[in-house]
Amino acid sequence: MKNIFTIPNMLSTFRLCLIPFITTTYTQGAFTVATLLLVVSGLTDMLDGMIARRFGQISEFGKFIDPLADKLTMASVVFALLLHHPPLWVTLSVLVAKELLTLVGAYVLYKKGTRPSESKLFGKLSTFFLYVILFLIMVADILEERLDVILLYDWVIWGMVAISCLLMILAFCQYLPIFIGIIKGTYNVETEQFEGDSKHNDT
Repeated sequence: MKNIFTIPNMLSTFRLCLIPFITTTYTQGAFTVATLLLVVSGLTDMLDGMIARRFGQISEFGKFIDPLADKLTMASVVFALLLHHPPLWVTLSVLVAKELLTLVGAYVLYKKGTRPSESKLFGKLSTFFLYVILFLIMVADILEERLDVILLYDWVIWGMVAISCLLMILAFCQYLPIFIGIIKGTYNVETEQFEGDSKHNDT
């Protein structure tokens, strides 16, 4: 229980609690409030990771709730933004498909008595970029409402959608050989390294 009630875990829980407030304020047209709440969510996401590493407060519960907060925040906010920006349905579809496959993979690993690996480069990049594009779209909504001009044309949003989907696909492709390695016993989730496979070793 001691490892559950840590500052990073409380920050992750706080991010989960922010989700309904972000989506509700946005759908009600309070774009500025929704954007500020998203910024707070993003900052706490960075902060909990920094605190966990700096003060050794990394826990198994934290490894579960931190990515859960990320995924639910992303999916919920993208769904809310669909009301004004239909192209985002593609991002939502890819995101949901990726996370469902990841969830199935995690279930398989837990049934085998092990766990998924930690977040990798493309996973972190896709999450960060998705935060950024959601923030930019919401800021554009604020400016469009106040200036009565169109700042984000559909082709711009389609470009953002394409990049976000590419990063999510690359993230999935990066996890796939690791998942296979865990199943085959050639990837150690404790050291986060491949073992007995010269293709993946640096030496």
